Amino acid sequence: MQQSDTEGNEITDTQADDINYWIYIKDKFNISNDAWHEMALRSKTIPNTYKTTRKINELNQQWKIRDTPGQAEGVQISFKESLQEQIANLQRKGDLEGDTIGVKISGDGTNIGKRLKLVNVTYTILNEKEAAMSEKGNYVLAILKTSENYDNLKESLSDLTQEMSKLNKVTVEGKTYNIEYFFGGDWKFLACVCGLGAASQDYACIWCKCPCNQRHDIQRVWSLSNSAQGARSP
Repeated sequence: MQQSDTEGNEITDTQADDINYWIYIKDKFNISNDAWHEMALRSKTIPNTYKTTRKINELNQQWKIRDTPGQAEGVQISFKESLQEQIANLQRKGDLEGDTIGVKISGDGTNIGKRLKLVNVTYTILNEKEAAMSEKGNYVLAILKTSENYDNLKESLSDLTQEMSKLNKVTVEGKTYNIEYFFGGDWKFLACVCGLGAASQDYACIWCKCPCNQRHDIQRVWSLSNSAQGARSP
């Protein structure tokens, strides 16, 4: 059966978000295409099998997903390839100014149910301004089936960390941009990456080496950037 012209046209961002949601539901509950077809016939809100299949194929072709190293299960994409793609999108929209790209790397642990623990590693292009503050400005780099543990993260993210350490500049459409890195996340993730323990330990501050038994001393000056005044080395 031939699809209508409307179904063959490009979909809007709102429609794409809606289809992505239904694809998530379809995948989460392992719904077959035959069952989905019957459901779509009965509902005006559920996208038909043609639309979901087309979107799934687009998503599969969009990223080259590969396994993360180490014992923990996980998947990752190339940071350089993903960054080049997003920069190209910004260039086409005319939303990119200057020759420096601010990139914030973030991570967050999530408990899915009682036994499944995931760590999501994402990046944000700070040049996107308002979009960088929304969920649409977060681009996934890796998803790990593990707990927030220093050794696990060091092993599983070794490919990405090596790639980033070598990537100080990126060229897109003939224009070269410098990359300025920032690091973000909640305290637990940042402390984990820094190799710190629990918040109750003696030296729990991420930015300086102030011991817990001196936190009450407001006369003592601690610096976030000057190592002579207790700042942690970069």
